[in-house]
Amino acid sequence: MKKVFLRGIILLLFIGTFTAGFGQEQNSDSSLAQWISPAGKDAFKKNSWFWFRKTFELTELAEAKARIAVDSKYWLFVNGEMVVFEGGLKRGPDQNSTYIDTVDLSSVVKMGENEIIILLCYWGRSGFSHNDSGQAGLFFQSDFVCSDASWAVHPAKSFGRTFSPYPNFRLSEYNIRYNAMRANNLGSWLPNTSRGWKAAKVFGAPPVAPWGSLVDRPIPLWKDSGIQPYTNWERRRDGSVIADLPYNAQITPWFKIQATPGLKIDIRTDNYNDGGGTSVRTEYITGSGVQSFETPGWMSGHQVIYDFPRSVKILELGYRETGYDASFSGSFTCSDLFFNKLWEKSRRTLYINMRDTYMDCPGRERAQWWGDIVIMLEEASWCFGPEGNLLTRKGLLELAAWQSAEGKLYSPIPGSWDRELPHQMLQASSLGLALYYQYSGDLETVRTVYPAFSRYFRLWKVDKYNKVVERSGDWYWADWGDNIDKELLTTCWYALGLRKLAFLADELGLEEESADWIELYDSIKSSFDENFWQGDVYRSADYNLKTDDRSQAIAILSGLAGHERFPALIKFLEREYHASPGFEKYVLEALYQIGAVEIAEKRMKTRFQEMVDSELTTLWEGWSLNSEEFGGGTYNHAWGGHSLYLLPRYYAGISPAEPGFKSIKLEPFLGSMDHLDVVVPVAGGLINVKLKKEQRGLSIKTSSPVPIFLYLNPNTHGEFEYVAVNIQSGKRVIIDLKSKQPIETPLEPGEWVISYKK
Repeated sequence: MKKVFLRGIILLLFIGTFTAGFGQEQNSDSSLAQWISPAGKDAFKKNSWFWFRKTFELTELAEAKARIAVDSKYWLFVNGEMVVFEGGLKRGPDQNSTYIDTVDLSSVVKMGENEIIILLCYWGRSGFSHNDSGQAGLFFQSDFVCSDASWAVHPAKSFGRTFSPYPNFRLSEYNIRYNAMRANNLGSWLPNTSRGWKAAKVFGAPPVAPWGSLVDRPIPLWKDSGIQPYTNWERRRDGSVIADLPYNAQITPWFKIQATPGLKIDIRTDNYNDGGGTSVRTEYITGSGVQSFETPGWMSGHQVIYDFPRSVKILELGYRETGYDASFSGSFTCSDLFFNKLWEKSRRTLYINMRDTYMDCPGRERAQWWGDIVIMLEEASWCFGPEGNLLTRKGLLELAAWQSAEGKLYSPIPGSWDRELPHQMLQASSLGLALYYQYSGDLETVRTVYPAFSRYFRLWKVDKYNKVVERSGDWYWADWGDNIDKELLTTCWYALGLRKLAFLADELGLEEESADWIELYDSIKSSFDENFWQGDVYRSADYNLKTDDRSQAIAILSGLAGHERFPALIKFLEREYHASPGFEKYVLEALYQIGAVEIAEKRMKTRFQEMVDSELTTLWEGWSLNSEEFGGGTYNHAWGGHSLYLLPRYYAGISPAEPGFKSIKLEPFLGSMDHLDVVVPVAGGLINVKLKKEQRGLSIKTSSPVPIFLYLNPNTHGEFEYVAVNIQSGKRVIIDLKSKQPIETPLEPGEWVISYKK
């Protein structure tokens, strides 16, 4: 163990190498472009809006790529055409840097005179997911024009501030107020004035303060549906409208109306008060006559609520859906309608919590809480494959880059970065990184962030009884709900983390460090039963509440619980329900892993039945809606969407045989299902597995861009001799399980029938 801590001291000597962006690509060719800002005190005002403008002559068509960075968000127009709807990422690659977009302008620039207009919104507060620089700023770089003193800036006075209620303190975004009486163009945010423009103030090239270094945007620009009609809308007697969306979505509402000037229209969604914290809304002050408006700030929900005065004539209503740019290519269907509906709701819940970062919920917080994210990043790998892995990579790089000087890790970041949640950090820095590597195969990112996570684990101590010494951190949060045995759970999370770090160290060629992690794990395991086993369950000696189901599950998943304990633990997990919907993932997975499939299936249906039956298209934070027991209880919390992973993993039996799905292991077990059809997106294409029960076996139909290895286990398939026959080629494979040993064999793509004989 001394070797681990000696290497920790050595790593401290190199902490200065972890600079801005933490290994992410930096933009170094920025000598012509400068950061610019409005002059005077306007640049520091919270919730302020500005137009930036530049005209230029183009004499030849060069490469039309622009690089754009802002604090906080921008909307880009070239020659009157909108090119980017909400550009920029919330700041936070590290504490001193800003993300920069790359935008293709080749379809909108032209020979001769061109005009660029950028509408910029500066929030001026960090919240839980954004690192405020303290000043509005714009950086624009291209081969044909760069931001400098020749750019003009003008306050966008049609945008202003609402009265209370305001968005709660967790959000960096503000309400939006748009006064059409101050706008000369009643269908656009574009300025229509030649007066009041001033030269922008120049601050210098990156990494000038306060915006710092520039880090390439690591995820795509948003997917954009354009304006869509509602599925249905109804106007009430008071003039207001409730408009139905097809599902819970990230949207910007739009309308076209005829009205007299000076009337107020309030726009919000049914998600405005979800989970006990006010979200964002928009106020519109009417101009005169026919006018249209789309709010630039996104909201989420199942319904949009427009509070129109009765005198307003509605001509059209619609919305724009934007969101993380990923294809819905992963799928799961089976003979059980409950599982089908749960999987679809899980996918919808995951997607609405993906944008600048993973979010715990899209209304109340929009925060990257790592207890949620470790579950969500695994879900995303099965739904969205490599596209989802990009957002995971971004989060891991941020987590490592925000590490404190003494080695602490914080959640949530970016933004409110000074709170250590010990249990979440154990999960994120070991399990989260290992899962990312398992699904992406991206060893370079692992190599970049592993030292920070290894360093965090060295902050933890183990006492002379081989018990993990608890770190209270800044918030000793383990889960929502009751009956949490924190001492036991801490030991289990730490032990699981040691195993994951040992695996990663092996992959990085750090053999001695891996051996040290395993030595520490083995010491904890050697005393685990003596410290915690009570004859039928695991409990801490000083814990006096009901036995914790979460801890039993992590004891199994970490390998601390031996096989001889499984029968007693299965009986306990069959009857005791304490975990939140998020931590239920670990209980279910523990049951699946030790072969208690029927009990896991029954438990999943019991716990999620109410959510599946609900008219809502997303899953909840707690087991009941708006429950104070579960932090306020939002209705769109993706931590409960683990069926996205559990169903294809344990029923179709698909898992990576090599990191990054370079090959897959197929261990089919249908349980109560008669058939299923699974699609998993991977680099290079789609893995498709169709299973169907036959009278004396199973039919398997596969297509895959990577090799498949069939794995049959006598514990689940019986001690038989199986014959696998390829329907197309007639090839026969004998799989003999009578030796009581699992058998793994290559399986060519195509349709196979596997039958057994006693």
